[in-house]
Amino acid sequence: MLITKKSLVTGNITTKDIDVSVQQLDAWQNGLLIQDAMPQVSASDREFIKTGITSEEWDGLFKDSLSYSQGLEASVWDLNALKPSRLLGSAR
Repeated sequence: MLITKKSLVTGNITTKDIDVSVQQLDAWQNGLLIQDAMPQVSASDREFIKTGITSEEWDGLFKDSLSYSQGLEASVWDLNALKPSRLLGSAR
């Protein structure tokens, strides 16, 4: 079925041919979880159905996520430094 959506990220309008039936779309719109309503549809196509965001847009959004997560790993706090006695000075 041809599905046309407007991306929530870029505003681009995209049409994709997705293996989904009207009954499956109705089941999802009536409250069934999308992965249960259309289990044969890939996660990226389900995301497209929900948000209009294509896999290419997701890749562009998170292209720096590896370097970002590596930066977070390097800046993890030393939890020992957060002991109440150190936060409150000599009051404890």
